[in-house]
Amino acid sequence: MIAVGVRRTGRIDHQRTVDRGEVGAGWEGTGEAAWGTKFVLVATRGPAPRARIILDLAPVPTPGAEAAVAMTCFEQLRPHCPGAQGVIYDTALRGTHHQRLLRKLGWHSINRVTAAQAGADTARRNPAEQRQPKTAWIETKTIRHRDGTTSSLDLYARDGQVGIGRLTDTGDLDFVPLRRIRTHRNADRGGR
Repeated sequence: MIAVGVRRTGRIDHQRTVDRGEVGAGWEGTGEAAWGTKFVLVATRGPAPRARIILDLAPVPTPGAEAAVAMTCFEQLRPHCPGAQGVIYDTALRGTHHQRLLRKLGWHSINRVTAAQAGADTARRNPAEQRQPKTAWIETKTIRHRDGTTSSLDLYARDGQVGIGRLTDTGDLDFVPLRRIRTHRNADRGGR
């Protein structure tokens, strides 16, 4: 902040401040400008409507370090939150973080999947300019039918939803999403 309008006599007629720049500004992983001081805030809901309990708050010292700071917060909170089942977070968490949450902490992670290709903010007619969802092959499962025959199904994930994928005659993937029936968690030998 710079004070302007101060006369050489020392008498202050008017003082206003001019902000020369946002020191906390930086770039997000999407290439978008992000303004403000970057912090990771870990909170949970309280029993009252709109109640929030802040569990941890940590600064993000460098651009691109948000996920690492968040994981440190989660790992420090784990012993103090034995009833916690998961984390809801944005797209800063990637596959390696999801694996650590599942295997090390025993927590589920819920977040949007990053796009294979980011689209424009407004609707576009050209498919190349629209958001392209990320699709990944999971595994091929062999299904045994009641009559003893078997068939194989290729399981894919598209935007985080599991489904059956079949290649069409043009080589494109025909994705049929599966409906989630239940989520089942098994504890390991360590109790996680």
